[in-house]
Amino acid sequence: MKEYAVVVYYTFDSETCVYLFDTYEKACNYLQKMWEYCFNSEIANNESEIDFDMTYHEEDYAQIKWNGNDNPMRIWQVTGVSEPMKIDTTYIKKEELPKYWEKKSICIEFPDGTDALAQENGYTLEQCLKMEDVKFFLDWN
Repeated sequence: MKEYAVVVYYTFDSETCVYLFDTYEKACNYLQKMWEYCFNSEIANNESEIDFDMTYHEEDYAQIKWNGNDNPMRIWQVTGVSEPMKIDTTYIKKEELPKYWEKKSICIEFPDGTDALAQENGYTLEQCLKMEDVKFFLDWN
């Protein structure tokens, strides 16, 4: 399993990219090369738009800051990666709801793939028992 990642994101865009590496050194080397490439490209194209006081590079972090009121930046950061958490969704039968209703949070999975916590969203046990085409599972928290 990869142990390090370079996370790249813009403060003005919702897209984030993650690049995985075997070692910290490889991740930092990639960060350095990408920062140099992007920094040199920005200097060649838009030197007057870069805020040089806030644009810098360290071993495991870098950012390019552009001038502007909305704080536009591109950020690269090396971070450690752990194994993803596995959530065991064990469905329970509708008939089991009364057994868990007062003790556990019940999740309702709707046919469109969305889900909701039954008790927190105001569903009653009686309403849940009448529901068709849904699945129930216990909230893992």
